[in-house]
Amino acid sequence: MTQIFSYGEYILWNNEAIAIENHSLFWKSWVERGIYFIQDILNSDGNLLTLDEFQTKFHVKTDFLQYFQLIAAIPSDLKKKPRLMQLLLVIYWRQPRYLLFQEKTNLI
Repeated sequence: MTQIFSYGEYILWNNEAIAIENHSLFWKSWVERGIYFIQDILNSDGNLLTLDEFQTKFHVKTDFLQYFQLIAAIPSDLKKKPRLMQLLLVIYWRQPRYLLFQEKTNLI
């Protein structure tokens, strides 16, 4: 079955897949700084930002524990998918058309 790629699973806040002790997260001060998606906390190589990079990029004063609490709450499969998304976007922009792919197709 062919489907359009879903961005919904990449939202950090109020996402049941990203939870601490079965409670989804919503940190208003972070949302106010423009932090919405997993992609927001990735660097240009698709790796998670270090705490220093994160604080510099978003001008957020947070401590090590809070930042890594969020990182730890993100399931490992979701941490990998944004890298795949970046690859797919490169392909998309080279050939502008709807981004479609087959389920269960190994793209990498």
